[in-house]
Amino acid sequence: MNIESADINLSINHESFKTIGDDEGYFAFNAKTKQTLKMGYQKIILQLKKNPDLHETNATIIDTTPLVGIISDFDDTIIVSDVTDKISLGINTMFKNYKQRIIVPTMLERFTKILEQNPKGTPSTLFILTGSPQHMSRAYHLGKLHSQTHRSFYRDALCFGCK
Repeated sequence: MNIESADINLSINHESFKTIGDDEGYFAFNAKTKQTLKMGYQKIILQLKKNPDLHETNATIIDTTPLVGIISDFDDTIIVSDVTDKISLGINTMFKNYKQRIIVPTMLERFTKILEQNPKGTPSTLFILTGSPQHMSRAYHLGKLHSQTHRSFYRDALCFGCK
């Protein structure tokens, strides 16, 4: 589905908003709702104009409380990929599943310690970037420790994978 320059509709709490996808296929809604939304996760529905398919997912609602956040790359930050060595990268990517990969030691503990500065029960502010959706299965397993103190970072980080 191509969303470059597409009209995109968002429905949240029976209110509708519109935006347009940019030339790289990204989009953002900076919407002010009539009703105050509670901080946390809110069900939203996204739909492209002239497309009957609806995509239901969760949005992270953050109020004016300052929160600490982390935006992290996946390869060689959370999991060893050897991106600087093309042969090792190819072997790791093509021939090793997520259970065979090596986690960067203490990285999850570091992330958890940093994010514990946020009030308990606030939405997760850990966002993981990767070029490969295959890696996200491993990220989900890594998130179990984090989700004990915060809500699921997996849904926050991967709206494209949420249903």
